Amino acid sequence: MPQKKFLLGFGLVVVLGSAWGVAEAGLGLALNACAKLASGSIMTGVALFFLASARLRARSARGPLLAVSLALGFKLFDAALLGLPLRHGAVANPMFAFLIEAAAAIFFFAVLGRTAESGLRGRILLGAGAAGLSALVFPLVNLATGIPACVVPGTGIPLSIAFAPLAMAAGALAVPLAFAFMRRAEGWAWNGRSGLRIAVPAAAALLGLAVIVFIRLV
Repeated sequence: MPQKKFLLGFGLVVVLGSAWGVAEAGLGLALNACAKLASGSIMTGVALFFLASARLRARSARGPLLAVSLALGFKLFDAALLGLPLRHGAVANPMFAFLIEAAAAIFFFAVLGRTAESGLRGRILLGAGAAGLSALVFPLVNLATGIPACVVPGTGIPLSIAFAPLAMAAGALAVPLAFAFMRRAEGWAWNGRSGLRIAVPAAAALLGLAVIVFIRLV
């Protein structure tokens, strides 16, 4: 993708990554507890909406990479507010989840991107596949962080495996929604104005940080 076109899409990707970070803080896994049964699987769908939107906007893998970088930054900021170390199960493990979701989204766009562009069936398959791959890989988190994945109470079954069908359903819904959202977002007027291309993303990121402060400290 030409550099100029990527820069034109940069602002909206920053907005998307910031919104994802706020969603994780406000609706996702609480930093001081293990995942609550299906919550992680539902948030996989949320993550894939933002990742797919970022990929569509940037027209390359740089979109999801920027979005996940922002989400990771927001997660670290959230952890700092609560005084939690990086090697805490509710900090390191969700960050690992972000990374594998981004990798899965990039991989499935590379494999099924053209199919997804052509119709709803491909978009559903892309979302379900990315979510399913993320769910299957997540139990390896112990190798990356040294902290085991949360399991179904009374069993040794990781929550991501037990609720993989729900994650796939969420992904199958999220990616088509991302395509529909981006059809509207492409026409935003501020994308073509140099001043607003900087001001709007910066304002969105600062607002996102302020919202997290409000959530955690107020």
